[in-house]
This record gives sequence, structure tokens and C-alpha cells, in this order.
Amino acid sequence: AWVPRRSTKVDLKSPYPLVIITPGFLIGADQYTSYAERLASWGYVVISYDFVQQALDPTTDVDCVNLLEELIEWCRSSELLGKISDSNNIMLMGHSRGAKISTLAAINDKRIQSLFLLDPVDVTVYTPPDRSLYPSATTALSVARPIPICIVGAGKGYDCAPQESNYDLYFKSSRGPTWKIVIDDSGHLQFLDARSTTAMGAFCQ
Repeated sequence: AWVPRRSTKVDLKSPYPLVIITPGFLIGADQYTSYAERLASWGYVVISYDFVQQALDPTTDVDCVNLLEELIEWCRSSELLGKISDSNNIMLMGHSRGAKISTLAAINDKRIQSLFLLDPVDVTVYTPPDRSLYPSATTALSVARPIPICIVGAGKGYDCAPQESNYDLYFKSSRGPTWKIVIDDSGHLQFLDARSTTAMGAFCQ
């Protein structure tokens, strides 16, 4: 958890908006430390977390969403974080599959006011076939309540974020105010603090 100091770059007062960062598949939460520090300096309480999963036995999307919802409740009930964070004013930030989990969680939870998606990935050929456990986030987003979304895409990220299920599909499916930025020369893992230290570094160029 990261919390603002007494003096932030904007004149926000406690309780501060809450941001929860969900990492990409097989990527540790420590890879997003620079984002958390930056957000805290601007007056956000930031939570980043890990969850255990295996490459050939991933935690289901439904379980991941349930875990994220439990984390929100933990922030609300925490003796410290409950006092300084506004659990009714939440932005979910996610990278890759973490963006998908964040989107699925936001759709039915009105406490979540906005989404920030880093090179998001939806259902691909590698996704297990059971849609009750691994639903499409973009299909759900296309009929969901309008949610403000900022999407950052990797122009060269197609090896791990296939074009048919990447940031463009999220942009087209969104019903709320949506901003899309594409960094043309970036790859899928170049949004991390140190891409070479992750298991996915062997697969994503």
C-alpha cells in the first residue's frame, strides 16, 4: 500500500481516492511500483497485490474478480486505510489480463468510478473454454453501465496481446467516455518496471 504524504501535487484531502493495481498474468505486483509511487504523490491511496497461479492452471477470472472485491472490502474495513481512503471512489488499474479482471470487477460495482487499462487482453486462443469461469470482458463492457476508461495500448504488443482481443476491442466496446493512447514502438511488457525479471519475459518480445 502507498499513501499520500501531507503535501501532494494537487490539493486533495483525506479520505483520498483509492486505486487498486491488478498485475498481468504471471507478473509480480512489484513491477508496478513506479505507478503506485507516482499516483500516491498526486493524492491517491494505492494498493497493489499478488495472487498465486500457474501457467497451465490459472486462477479463474471469476475467482480473480472475487479476490479483487474482497480486497476492496479489506481496504474499507482496515483500521488505517479505511480512514484515509474513499472506498466509494475507486479507480481500478490493470495490465494485460489484470486489465480484464479490473474491467469485469468494475461492471457491477458502482463504487468503481473509472478504469485505467495498460495494454489490455480479453479472451484469446489460450483462454480456457469455460465462459462461465472465463467470461469476455469486452462483451460485458459493451452492455454495461458507462464507465470512464483510459486505455494505453502497445503498438508492437501483438505477440502477447493478439490484435483480435487487444486494446482496440476494449475501446470499441466501451460505452462511457473513453480515451485511447497507443505507444507505437512499445511491446506488451514495456509498461513494467523491469520486464526481464518476469516469467512472461520469455514469451513477449
